[in-house]
Amino acid sequence: MQPRISRPLRLVALILAAAGAAGPASAQWDDEEDVEAAAPPWLSGRATLRYLHREGRGSSQDRDLYGSLRLRGGSASRDDLTAALSIRGAWDADGGGPGGSFGSLQDGRRDRFAPRLDEAWLGFHSLLGEGELKLGRQTRWDTPVLLHFDGGAVRAPFALGDAPGELEVYAGVPEHRWEGARSGDSVAGGAADLAAWRGGSLRLDAVLLRDENHFGDRRNTLYSARASHAADDGRTGGSLAASLLDGDADQASADAWWASADDALRLTLLARAQLSSRGDETLELASFATVLRRILPYQEASLMASWAPGGGGAPVRFDLGAQARSLSDSDAASEFNREFERYWAAVEFPELLAANTSFGFGADLWDSGRDRIVAGNVELSAGLGGWDCSLGSAFSLYQFDFYSARERTRVREHYFRARRDLGGDWRLSFGFGLEHDEEESYRTGQIALEVSF
Repeated sequence: MQPRISRPLRLVALILAAAGAAGPASAQWDDEEDVEAAAPPWLSGRATLRYLHREGRGSSQDRDLYGSLRLRGGSASRDDLTAALSIRGAWDADGGGPGGSFGSLQDGRRDRFAPRLDEAWLGFHSLLGEGELKLGRQTRWDTPVLLHFDGGAVRAPFALGDAPGELEVYAGVPEHRWEGARSGDSVAGGAADLAAWRGGSLRLDAVLLRDENHFGDRRNTLYSARASHAADDGRTGGSLAASLLDGDADQASADAWWASADDALRLTLLARAQLSSRGDETLELASFATVLRRILPYQEASLMASWAPGGGGAPVRFDLGAQARSLSDSDAASEFNREFERYWAAVEFPELLAANTSFGFGADLWDSGRDRIVAGNVELSAGLGGWDCSLGSAFSLYQFDFYSARERTRVREHYFRARRDLGGDWRLSFGFGLEHDEEESYRTGQIALEVSF
């Protein structure tokens, strides 16, 4: 079973969108955004069931069933108690063994059913005055490294002169997806978030991690600082961030965005540098340690421009972009550590034939140093008989699958997807795809049913 992850550029776009929307020193739990948005009654949620069928060359095939349930209870602004429960599971319908086209790390568990508890916490909003206490399994997205742990977290308001802010502390036992042993593992940390100036915020973090596994007893200390600013009109902003790992420079990043007064032109810049090699740290810091891979020092930058003549509601939109990634040691290029340049241009007609029809096409130029590839992308979306449908084709020079610990190259995907509201809070979707890369070709089909309540 190999759940795919989004392409790197889609992740970049999400990061930039989140940076642009974030207000100064909000210091809320990220998952409480869903809690705040939930309307009465106290409990709301979403359940999804998805069946995925894939076929490879010859007789290779894989059939999997995925299910998830996400519950949110209460609102931090009106309730003394909030809660969250998020569970998911995957069932290997054909009972295939490890290896082959569809082998993954999950096969090492030798179980056809793989359940996972992502979140299960209670939030108390009156025990500490204006502060909050959260207990249980929780995910921290606002820390300098993504954390999943069983434990507790407290946040409380404070002020430095006229500048308001919030303090946070947390501690617990980390939860690692591919590691069952938890003895000797621990995480503890704290943060201060301050609205230091008009439209700006400053956040300082400290994280202590310990991970005992078959590689040994690993301990790491991570410090980070981030400064963000957004203009009052919301049209310009940016941020700077840097971190130290065990006393040495680890990462640095910067991003900025700008939009014209009529919102016709938008520019986005992102730069990031990995200053140290990772591979011997705790699993939170060394993503590929379970497959004996290292992350090498690199620099990466991207610039994106979007132009819609006439502003919002324009009949056409143009997108241009450039992305470059280089290693500090070019001779060390290897799997998960690549150098490349990418340039792209795209045109979209939001209402080509009708109000619910759009068409877009574009071209990418990929340069890996050894090869130069020009590839086209196209997508047509339309509403047909109550269905929202899309038909398209896309190319990616590198695509990463962390679950199978494999890097795919020169991936071309042709797809058809459809989605329909069944009435009430029910939605049905299905899709078909054809993928091929340098080693394999896949045919995929999936159908999903989702309900919100």
